[in-house]
Amino acid sequence: ITNWRGYSSKHNFAGAATNGGENAVAGFIFEKMDASTKNGVNDKGNPKGIKNETIYGVKAYKSYFTYGDYMIALGAGVTNLNPSLTGDIHTTIDQTSVDFKENLYIIKDGKSRPMDTDKGIQPFFDKGKTLWMQQKDGFAYTVLPEYVKKAYFTYEKDVKNEWVKRNKSNLPNIAQLPATTNILRLWVDHGHAPVNDSYGYVVYCGKKIPQSNLPFKVLRNDTTIQAIQSEDLKVVQSVFYSGKESLIAKSMRISVSDPAVVMIEDLGTEYKITMNDPTMNPELKKIRLTIDAKKIEIEMPVQEYCGKPVTVTVKK
Repeated sequence: ITNWRGYSSKHNFAGAATNGGENAVAGFIFEKMDASTKNGVNDKGNPKGIKNETIYGVKAYKSYFTYGDYMIALGAGVTNLNPSLTGDIHTTIDQTSVDFKENLYIIKDGKSRPMDTDKGIQPFFDKGKTLWMQQKDGFAYTVLPEYVKKAYFTYEKDVKNEWVKRNKSNLPNIAQLPATTNILRLWVDHGHAPVNDSYGYVVYCGKKIPQSNLPFKVLRNDTTIQAIQSEDLKVVQSVFYSGKESLIAKSMRISVSDPAVVMIEDLGTEYKITMNDPTMNPELKKIRLTIDAKKIEIEMPVQEYCGKPVTVTVKK
């Protein structure tokens, strides 16, 4: 499908907070619309063009957290808005940088064994315990069972690349494009008509064999707040989709006056706070962050810097 204007979200919420270190947090609301239908667009495109009904059929609140060697993805409110369409809703990773199937391993209870790639589709759960799927010298993947009911992985060799199906403009160059590829597929299965379903998965890029004991805890995963806290209680990363609820972490209680993406790093006698306005509201001059009883007014960037994350350091 070719759409000059593209597909944008119906919701005015997409933001991220990072101060340049190894930690970061981002979140957005996924529900697509044809961008050419927005008010004030001077080119509405071809009204007789092909409509992509599938892309409009899903809503989800999606957040991503990087903490050291870990990337954590959380999803909430996953809903099929058009269940009349065939097929199921999946949250997927398709990893194409897999040269040899012998480089794939399954890890359970800290013990590694080669993946039987001829076995086909395999579950992430084995006798009630979650597995890690790892590429040699590459990423490792697992799911968070408290937010996932069904999840699977499989290795597919020599999968046909349907370049023209993806976009007809690929046709003149198809001879120069690879005809097939090998794919490690990993997915959470939400079923055909999920309503307010969830997911949680982890990608690890460190050198060690990943363990079942993760160095962080998920504090919330719903359509109001998505957040994690490090095991040592030094880092809290959160996405507040509204300013109406508080987040209770193990070492503090946090609230905001407006929707915000927030990262709090405990430096001992000080907090390093990074905050972002995900609505990019040009009229919003300040967001009030409350940590326990301490109220902190954080000025938001304006004009061309509107929406940029801000980092401040305050004493406890």
